[in-house]
Amino acid sequence: MLSQTASVQWRDLNGDDIAQGSVSYLPDGTRVPCVYLTTGCEINVAALPSNFGVAALNTYGNYPRTWNLEHGLELQHEVMPRLSATASWFHGAFHNLTTTINQSLTVDGDPLRNTNYYPLTVYNPTSGEPITVYSRTVAAGTLPVKNLDTFDPQREQIYNAYNLEFRFRPGRGAQVFGGLAIERQLEANCTSPDNPNSIRFCDDRDNRIPFSKNVKLAGSYPLPWGIQLSGAFQSNQSPSATSVTTSRNMTATRGTTRYPASCPAPCPAGTVILPATFIGSPTSPTQLSVALIPYNAAFVERITQLDFKVSKNFKVGGATVSPSFEIFNINNSDAIVSYVSTNVLSASYEKPNSILQPRMIGVGAVVRW
Repeated sequence: MLSQTASVQWRDLNGDDIAQGSVSYLPDGTRVPCVYLTTGCEINVAALPSNFGVAALNTYGNYPRTWNLEHGLELQHEVMPRLSATASWFHGAFHNLTTTINQSLTVDGDPLRNTNYYPLTVYNPTSGEPITVYSRTVAAGTLPVKNLDTFDPQREQIYNAYNLEFRFRPGRGAQVFGGLAIERQLEANCTSPDNPNSIRFCDDRDNRIPFSKNVKLAGSYPLPWGIQLSGAFQSNQSPSATSVTTSRNMTATRGTTRYPASCPAPCPAGTVILPATFIGSPTSPTQLSVALIPYNAAFVERITQLDFKVSKNFKVGGATVSPSFEIFNINNSDAIVSYVSTNVLSASYEKPNSILQPRMIGVGAVVRW
């Protein structure tokens, strides 16, 4: 089954509030749309792509296998009796990553000079910075979608992680361990012969993407009467490096979405952002989303959490019963984990979608026999 949508013009010529229009086909399969703004033709069906509503499989580009190269280095040293330290580095790089290209919109040479598009200037609503975006031409807007599944030898995903850890046994059965993890994932994806809008912030190696820094400390200590006391502290940057929550964008609908009144100069505050003639990508012809900062360039609030647990073992006949009492998030942090929207034009921009669960108390038991 195929589900496909498109936005085209409609004028209610006879005032009956019913959209009218049709497409007929010749014996050889040629599509013949009705003539727009004539009797019985209120929908501009001629503006639809020639293969609209036709389920067409993507063309397989006979691409080679995706591969990745991973390597790492780890050093461990006994600093003093009962105290050890570990330092490690891990690197991974993915190559021959796949991509899909609409061959109908592809041109050779500089993708920013694609003749199927023409440039427009929009403005960052928060800073007034001018940004060049691209609309498809009227002719390109009616071209059929001819997707080619292939690979991009220039596209890469690069991951680096650095870890510093320690483990300490101070005596009497006590243990303390923890460390610092620093990691970052970068992506280079600048081959876009069918859509120049994809070029913005396309190479993370030039985008000053920060490393995420996470700290964890945990330990346990046996008390008299067989009671075990343990705790854990963690401070993490959220969310994970691949989440879109780390982006900030501006999403506009042609002919309707306006700049806010507070948009700083040279931004034309209060005016329509995209003209009614704008034509976006085949999957979103009436809208455009513009990245205002690179993906992964910002984090949500740091999650800092302290947990505590006390447990004890009892012998009951041939069974061992281990009741426990736990407190999670003792510091009762309400750090934001994700946002409702990262669209700066949305009324729900940076409104919390989820926060860290509040302080919780848990009581449980484990029975072994």
